[in-house]
Amino acid sequence: MSPVDSPSLETVVSDMAKDVSSAVPKQDKHRIRILFLRIMIALCLCLLAVFIYRVAAPRPASGGLDGCLRTPDGAALTASVRVNNQPGVVGPDGCFFFASLPAGAQILVVQLPGGDWQQAVKILPGQAISLGNVVVAISKGQP
Repeated sequence: MSPVDSPSLETVVSDMAKDVSSAVPKQDKHRIRILFLRIMIALCLCLLAVFIYRVAAPRPASGGLDGCLRTPDGAALTASVRVNNQPGVVGPDGCFFFASLPAGAQILVVQLPGGDWQQAVKILPGQAISLGNVVVAISKGQP
């Protein structure tokens, strides 16, 4: 057989595909296609469910707040703190935290013997806001 008389690669591959194709009955081909489509639909539904969950999942409606109370000269100040009548935890170093506060504009109240000191804070949902050092000065004339 000369190189001119030999079948091309395309012809050989085409003949092989026909042989394999003819080996599988048409009824089985149909079942395989149906199974493949069902698997693809199930996969698409799973991906859609994950996407919907990520988009529609409830966002946290609360956030945290922390900071350290300081006097004007920088010393630690231990006092009671509250936001919306919710008491915060204050350590001996003057540092405080609130683990969960409603999101939105709030008022931090520092309760001292000479009177209350207030500062507006904005609580962001799902975030912990750090005020850093909070310098508290109460004037003697303040109620």
